[in-house]
Amino acid sequence: MKKIGFIVDSFSCLSKEEANQKGFGYFPFRLDLDDKVYEDGVDLSSKDILEIIDKSQDYKTSLPRLDIMEEVISQMSKEYDDVIYLPISSTLSGSLSAANNFRSEFSNFHIYDNQYVGEQFLEVIKYIKREYEKGVSLDIIFEKLNDFQKDTIVYILPLNLDYAIKGGRISGVKKFLLKAFSKVKLVPFIKFANSQNSTAGIARGTKGAIIQIVEKIINFTNLKNIDEINQKYNLYFIHGLDQEFNQMVLRIVKETKLEINSSKLNSGVIAVHTGPEAISLSIMPKINQD
Repeated sequence: MKKIGFIVDSFSCLSKEEANQKGFGYFPFRLDLDDKVYEDGVDLSSKDILEIIDKSQDYKTSLPRLDIMEEVISQMSKEYDDVIYLPISSTLSGSLSAANNFRSEFSNFHIYDNQYVGEQFLEVIKYIKREYEKGVSLDIIFEKLNDFQKDTIVYILPLNLDYAIKGGRISGVKKFLLKAFSKVKLVPFIKFANSQNSTAGIARGTKGAIIQIVEKIINFTNLKNIDEINQKYNLYFIHGLDQEFNQMVLRIVKETKLEINSSKLNSGVIAVHTGPEAISLSIMPKINQD
């Protein structure tokens, strides 16, 4: 039977150790925090790196080192018949473009551009592996995953808008609006869908924003009741350092009877652009149900 291997990066919210334990290759993004560079998911735990981001005055991210990317691709291309890299969306990062430089050298190296985040990648990998071992072509698998993405949505709620404003992932007009929101104490939240991020709503407080996000997730499914949503969708929770904020999210979700299927601490590469206290709630179809 042909073997397929996978490479993820720190956008998966996995550390290098966690990824390697699952048999995955790993590309660590670099974090420049007050002029000291860290490899995300490698040098420190997620909690430690979030605490450093919280104390930093200057913060930015950069792509994984090309020599590390080449080494990982080379090693895995020898070990597997096909190797797939699942990067952060090309609309948010140049990591796909950087990895694309190696495709001519390694003919069995493939890249799947996507809008998944965090532990959603584990479900995607499980699906790809299952279909691949059935003999389904990668092109058809990727087409099916693209269909699943239409039923996938990610919401992000930052507590501190400075990170979103400085992070470089939003346009000048949106930065202006975020600055205006912060001055009048309004709380905007962000939606990532169809490979685009946008302001999805505005609330007068964090509790109101969480309630709006949960309502939007429920409405997004177009299903009649919560039990049906729990049966057909996975709900993912990525959280930051603020435990009071995290518990508020969990309490509001629990009140709706939605089931959270995955809870994971944020990664540094995301936190630099959203803040170390930011949370994300996202939903995707249960693609591995028999």
